[in-house]
Amino acid sequence: MSQEPDDIKRWTARRKAAEVMDIIRGKTTAAELARTHDLTLAKVEQWMDDFVSTGTETAYAERVASRFQSRNHDFSAPGRELPTFLPRGIQP
Repeated sequence: MSQEPDDIKRWTARRKAAEVMDIIRGKTTAAELARTHDLTLAKVEQWMDDFVSTGTETAYAERVASRFQSRNHDFSAPGRELPTFLPRGIQP
């Protein structure tokens, strides 16, 4: 695992992702991570779900961006930016 229990003061997104990657790589299990860091198994499973969800959203955004760019849109021109896609119900 990435760090010992006493070293963790705050679970940042980067730390959570590193722990989830350890689970994916087989270095630890969700149950072991939960036990070692005094977390609930449900919390660790939520991190795993968030990790997969974030990766899916990022992949989708990259695919949409490449479609726009492949249509020869010039997003590098001043005042032109790649559109931001927000989940339904979220206003900028």
